[in-house]
Amino acid sequence: MILNELQLRRCLRERYEKRNGYPMEWMFFEEVCESLGSSWEQRRIDAVAVNLFPSRADSDSMHGFEIKVSRSDWLTELRQPEKSEPWRRLCRRWSLVVGDKNIVKEGELPEGWGLIVPGRASGIWTAKKSPINKDAKLPGWKLTCSLLRKAGQQSPPAQTERENARLRKLVEEAWGEGYGEGVIHDLEQAIDWDKSETKQALEGKDTDKVLDAGEELS
Repeated sequence: MILNELQLRRCLRERYEKRNGYPMEWMFFEEVCESLGSSWEQRRIDAVAVNLFPSRADSDSMHGFEIKVSRSDWLTELRQPEKSEPWRRLCRRWSLVVGDKNIVKEGELPEGWGLIVPGRASGIWTAKKSPINKDAKLPGWKLTCSLLRKAGQQSPPAQTERENARLRKLVEEAWGEGYGEGVIHDLEQAIDWDKSETKQALEGKDTDKVLDAGEELS
């Protein structure tokens, strides 16, 4: 299976924001700058998961991810290891996430890196677990502020496939029973969709458009 960058990001978010009835253990961030100020001047990390459990501080306090969806991008990364070095010094674990397992050839993965690849049927799986970086430094004040700012800007988590299937069934049942207005309220309550966008999609009986409208606004 091959995944694009958006799909990889969604899979990572779903992995780290899964609650299973327990208190939130992780916060997941995308495109985080190393400090405040002009973002175009700073090094960014593709994604990072921050653990909120004190008991995990020495093992999984922060897990960084480099996302690659093409072999050429990966080769560029190998030629410029200094790009990710500042972030790797801060993360307890560091993993490469690829959209195709064939992007990385045998023996190319640098020491200290983990590897996450697409699953055979769906999702992602860890092909190589990242070792713990025992020398990782605690985030400084500037990075902490950058993470706090990103937390305030983040949109709600992407819908899971299961949730999409549930909403699709809800919409189709509404049409089958001859009503559409009644389902609008349920959709809005479920994922905070905009009423006008949802209503327009329902009137056109376009299931995919209904789901797309929700994703764009989530």
